[in-house]
Amino acid sequence: MNELPRIIDIKDKSWAAPVLVLQRESYQIEADLIGFQEIPPLVESIEELLVCEEVFIIIGSKDDVKGLIALEMNNPDSLTISRLCVSPKYFRQGIAGTLVRWVLSSYPEVKIVNVSTGAENIPAIRFYENMGFAPRAYEWVANQSLKILKLEYSRG
Repeated sequence: MNELPRIIDIKDKSWAAPVLVLQRESYQIEADLIGFQEIPPLVESIEELLVCEEVFIIIGSKDDVKGLIALEMNNPDSLTISRLCVSPKYFRQGIAGTLVRWVLSSYPEVKIVNVSTGAENIPAIRFYENMGFAPRAYEWVANQSLKILKLEYSRG
């Protein structure tokens, strides 16, 4: 995998459309794994995506978005990974790890990086733990129908 991550303008519909396709492909696999079909990026509309305030970083092109990570900047010291997804045709090629490492190295001033995933998504939990994230808390969301695990990467 030789491509470098880059920030895109999600408010540009020519980017939002392929990002939406990738999200739906990727998050459908998680939804099937955890038995919950209402994962926000899975049911998000293009209109919602076009107005979101997250920072989107992708690997690939508009014709072939291989993976993406999106960030919510909480404050100067912390951020939240709000989405991380890889096209199923590029699974197990290191794309998710490349994206997380890029974020960690591109935001050295950030001391805490938060992320959440379905508590039943064991592959994602293992991935984040291998990237240096530590489990912090479980929380019920979506009217008590989904249990998520919050993880935290801390430096400092």
